Amino acid sequence: MKVAFQRRLVAGAGTVAAVALGGVMLAPMAQAAAPSPSVPATITSGPKGLGARALPTLQSTILHTYKAGEQVKVACQINAQPVHGNQVWYRLANKIKGKDAWLPLGDHNVAVHGKVGNCTMSPKLTSAQLKAAH
Repeated sequence: MKVAFQRRLVAGAGTVAAVALGGVMLAPMAQAAAPSPSVPATITSGPKGLGARALPTLQSTILHTYKAGEQVKVACQINAQPVHGNQVWYRLANKIKGKDAWLPLGDHNVAVHGKVGNCTMSPKLTSAQLKAAH
């Protein structure tokens, strides 16, 4: 993978760079801007479940698969690779296997029970960090 460009979107802590994967620009590895309560959500995907990924892209490693009806907590959201025409990805409040985990909203795979804030971005993600996420 190549880092395509870097850009500060919102002042604050966190790590991000926009990367090109299959021609799609993404903004992975975002963190919540300030400590805020996580928002409960319910997985609503079909019988195959919904994969929580290491980065907000379908090319990223699946860290865990949730079944419909399972409850999760969402920390923040970003726009990344579209899934079924929807660019919204949710970062879970808890890490999975020591990594941030992302769920695509996609075709309404996740029902969030409250207002989710945007993830804060800042400009640095190394090739090693990208490789480690896979």
